[in-house]
Amino acid sequence: MFAISSQTWENVAKATCILTALATGIASDERREDGLTRKVEQHRLIRLRDFVGKWRGVGQIRRGSTKGGWIERSTWVWKISPQHASLEFTSKQSHVFQRGELRPGGEPGLFLLKATASESGLMTQYKGRFDKQSRLVLTAEKPAKNMPARVTLRLVAKGNRLITLYERQTASGRFLRISEVGYTRRGSDFGKQASFIECVVSGGKGTIPVMFEGKTYYVCCGGCRDYFQSNPREVMQEYRGRKAQKK
Repeated sequence: MFAISSQTWENVAKATCILTALATGIASDERREDGLTRKVEQHRLIRLRDFVGKWRGVGQIRRGSTKGGWIERSTWVWKISPQHASLEFTSKQSHVFQRGELRPGGEPGLFLLKATASESGLMTQYKGRFDKQSRLVLTAEKPAKNMPARVTLRLVAKGNRLITLYERQTASGRFLRISEVGYTRRGSDFGKQASFIECVVSGGKGTIPVMFEGKTYYVCCGGCRDYFQSNPREVMQEYRGRKAQKK
């Protein structure tokens, strides 16, 4: 056995305090960021809220040709927690992506997409912005094998059509078309743009009823429904705040 001097213990205590302070500072920064993120992320995703819904798509290798074409279904939902907000999609029978998550980047106007390939299950990360034609253009620095290097998403027909273009990149840097999928929103009416009940979580088109204090409200997808059920008072407070600002 050997004795440890009081000075050594004091030095150990100081070092421990410094490490604890650093760890606490890091955790504090993470908590502070998380405390703001959900509202900020949800606000920045407002422009994309019309992606939410169920879609029926027709894929084409060549535009205007049915040769090699296919039919697929895609569902977009909100994924909301007290800390974060994002949009998720799953695509049945897709030839490209089986699922993905779209969320805001670290600066306004930037979006990040993590997408999983239908066949290989490999994941590729994309990032990009809306261009002047209101198309969300997302590019991958290192796409997984057989994955597109660029994905372009565009809503048309008053939000009832979603066009997704997949492109590869040549050695010279040019982007060439791989395929395109034209989705139609299930239950849409192209003849008119009817008024709709607002989702109390996202502000989109509410189709699923939920209850709060004996009254019926609506949400747009299962993700919003789950978040509402876990945080009803907070959701309603934010919803009423948005309504008050519009008056």
